[in-house]
Amino acid sequence: MTSHYLSRRDLLVQGGIKGAGLAAGSPLLGAALVDAAPALPAANPVTISVREHQQLRLKLLRAEIPHFEAAMAARGMPIKVNLQAGPTPDNDFQTQLTVDYAAGAGPDVTSFPVSWTPDYILANFLKDITAYVKDWPDWMRYWYPTMRDAAQVYGHIYFLPREAAVYSLFYRKDILSAHHIPTTQPRTWDDLLVVAREIKRKTGKFALNFPAGVQWGAGTFDEGFIHLMLGSGSPIYDTSTRRWVVKSPGLRRVFAFYATAAREGLLPVRWLNSPNPWQPTKYTAFPRGDLVMTTSGTWSWEFDWGAGGAAPIPDIFHKVATWQFPSIDGKPFTTAGVGWAWAIAGRGTHAAAAWEFIKFMSSGRALADNLIAIGAVAPRGDIAGSQPEYGKLPFLVAAERTLNSSRSFIPKPGEARIQQFIAEATQSLIDGKATPDQAMNTFAANVTQALGPDLVETM
Repeated sequence: MTSHYLSRRDLLVQGGIKGAGLAAGSPLLGAALVDAAPALPAANPVTISVREHQQLRLKLLRAEIPHFEAAMAARGMPIKVNLQAGPTPDNDFQTQLTVDYAAGAGPDVTSFPVSWTPDYILANFLKDITAYVKDWPDWMRYWYPTMRDAAQVYGHIYFLPREAAVYSLFYRKDILSAHHIPTTQPRTWDDLLVVAREIKRKTGKFALNFPAGVQWGAGTFDEGFIHLMLGSGSPIYDTSTRRWVVKSPGLRRVFAFYATAAREGLLPVRWLNSPNPWQPTKYTAFPRGDLVMTTSGTWSWEFDWGAGGAAPIPDIFHKVATWQFPSIDGKPFTTAGVGWAWAIAGRGTHAAAAWEFIKFMSSGRALADNLIAIGAVAPRGDIAGSQPEYGKLPFLVAAERTLNSSRSFIPKPGEARIQQFIAEATQSLIDGKATPDQAMNTFAANVTQALGPDLVETM
């Protein structure tokens, strides 16, 4: 049988896909009654609409849709797919999708960053697919518990993870080796600072990039802060009370880490204060070796620094390696969560057919094609062994193996404001305009004013 794998070269796009974002699942309200999972009527042709906006993902779907239609026809349940291309910029696509959902005219199926799900669930835009998922044997048999947990919204499921996003600390092992700096995994933040100080002393280069400040926008939270907060010993959100934690020992530790790294010249503050801080850090300094460590995700192996990426690093697998994030408790971890989510419109008329499409795209070769295209990790454990094109990519498979011990933050209501205030707090810290205590007090006041005292607490 001929494989329908897409050529990896065909799928590469200059500049790649910006960090799948994120960090992790969905959280929100406890919800409406669970819809039953009706069976598809046999031999009645159905047409579903599927909307996508990133060019790479559109190309992927154009290749996969004929295989889905053929598979369904062979089962005697013909389904046609009307693929709709939305505006390319994320903000424009989100605006269009929100307007259409509100008007009851949204596509039957769409996919978007998981951070959009909390507001869409609150607005009743997404269908409760709990019954479909629980009737699918693959869910409990193959999907990683972290991914199943990330999809739970107080006992309900409104989306299916499209891929897992795994973040770690990338470092230039060639530079460390050349200067006789140990490449042993740092277990604690103090260990990491020791390595960073040695890098600065021996090389004169910036040692460490944890995104910070307002110029990086939401990425300060998703690509920097949360990796520290998850290892701080305190939560940023209390799931038992459904409140944001605006003061805690862990939060102060995180702010102190930023202040120390900036004060000692370990953090590239001048680049973080530039209009597009990812450009001088991840796309210029790290490839050149002028920045030795940076946070990033699995997609960076291909789309940032691979041969077809935005800023190629020749012989990358001999020059670059990863560490897990150190923590206060001395137990390193990767940060993992859902990158993008598949969702069915709450008012859709072809929910059963839409579920068949999502299920197809979340299985076997279709899922493997998606993972290879995006540079993402399988959210289920049977892909590496059954799909050789994915299984032969060691940088993805190795990251996938950390999912059972990874930590994650599941998006919560009000997160956009939290991201804003964390960016502002870290800005004051890297500029030396606030102490960790002052930054935490200001953060607490801002969040309390924005969200209301009933949605915040201190520890």
